[in-house]
Amino acid sequence: MGRKRPLTEVIQLNSKRQNNSKKNKPIYYREGIFELSDHWEAWVLVDAKESDYDFLEEGTLDECLFALTNFISFEVTSKFLRHNLEPEEWSRKQQERREEIKQECYCQGRYEGRGWVIESVVDKLGLESMIEEGFFEPIQ
Repeated sequence: MGRKRPLTEVIQLNSKRQNNSKKNKPIYYREGIFELSDHWEAWVLVDAKESDYDFLEEGTLDECLFALTNFISFEVTSKFLRHNLEPEEWSRKQQERREEIKQECYCQGRYEGRGWVIESVVDKLGLESMIEEGFFEPIQ
């Protein structure tokens, strides 16, 4: 029989093993696995009572965000209406909002705004299997 190790030694060995396995794992994305998805869809709510959405756009995340520009602008305007912002500041706030939405999409694969939704067509399992099959190159 092997000798029993004190709990602290076991924890240290386990953490070293985990750290080494993380170091050897290639990295495929920076922001979230959905950063790898290049197929997104944007939908607009047409009937809140029935949760009925109409298709608006499909393409890259940026293309879908562009299609939702008016909706995103409306959200920013309604949030900062009383602030008397200069045009440059309005533009910056809208760009910040688009970046927030983009980051959430990269992490969750979906974002639901006020009366609209944007989501990845490819799910997490699909992206993981595409990584395993070599569709993506690790980040160097």
